[in-house]
Amino acid sequence: MGEGRLVVTVLFIGLALLRDMGASEAEVLSAELQRLGVRSALVLQSQALDEEPVWAPDGGAIAVNIEGSWKRLDLSHIVLMKAEWHGGVPLGFLQSPSLTPLKESDLARWKAGGRRDPRKITTRAGTAVEMKSVDLGTAFVISPKGKAPEVLWKTSMENCHSLSLSPDERLVAFICELNGLVVTKL
Repeated sequence: MGEGRLVVTVLFIGLALLRDMGASEAEVLSAELQRLGVRSALVLQSQALDEEPVWAPDGGAIAVNIEGSWKRLDLSHIVLMKAEWHGGVPLGFLQSPSLTPLKESDLARWKAGGRRDPRKITTRAGTAVEMKSVDLGTAFVISPKGKAPEVLWKTSMENCHSLSLSPDERLVAFICELNGLVVTKL
């Protein structure tokens, strides 16, 4: 067995063990981010996203509106690839996202429990996450309670917006209009 195949096999076994040990669906995404040593992942590449993303109550999926049609983006069985964006910032990339139609009743239930804001949102623990407009771009700023704000990255010509906290408030999803749906670990 080649080294590459061994690494992939070990990865899939590790993800299966996480699920078998009762890990939440959101922990699968967190484990993939950690495996790559990145904080963010482009989980859906699309310039056709409308409205704000909405997390499933278990954190295992995100609802996205693509040209007026709501879809469920499954995050429970993913493998990320390493990529870069915005001037060399490392990021995970989901090459083959799993999208299925989402019923209006499920969307309404998901929306009832979530926390979303176009530009700034604060976790119950006091961490503020903000998409600041800077010239024609956006700066992604995280301010942990009692600490100095940290600018994770800046865009030059891309508008990023529509922050949505995961149910456990460890992840935030948002739209970057030229790239798609991004999830970042807080």
